[in-house]
Amino acid sequence: MNWNDVLELQKDGQDVESKGMTHRDLNHLSLKELESEIGSSKQCLESHGINSPNIFAVVHGDAWDNSTVINTINKYYGYADNGFADLMYIRGDGYDVTPKQTDCRTYNHDN
Repeated sequence: MNWNDVLELQKDGQDVESKGMTHRDLNHLSLKELESEIGSSKQCLESHGINSPNIFAVVHGDAWDNSTVINTINKYYGYADNGFADLMYIRGDGYDVTPKQTDCRTYNHDN
């Protein structure tokens, strides 16, 4: 598949989003590596004509309690998909992993 194929998928209504540049486990990366893995993936998609990628899917789905990873995603994307749970809304005021989160909650239709 090439970028023209991806653009055709988008043109046909498919939602094209990001999962990072190299499919690395985000929990084991330095801040500089996180910036590259997360931020560069959005830049890459946009530079190839993908319209406004706003969801980042976490590789391995294991970063839900890593505030450094979540806060880095928050700089570039509006939502995070943990892979094994509902979509998580990311708010610009950070991420808290307390039992009663007030600034970032997992999406729930009942809320």
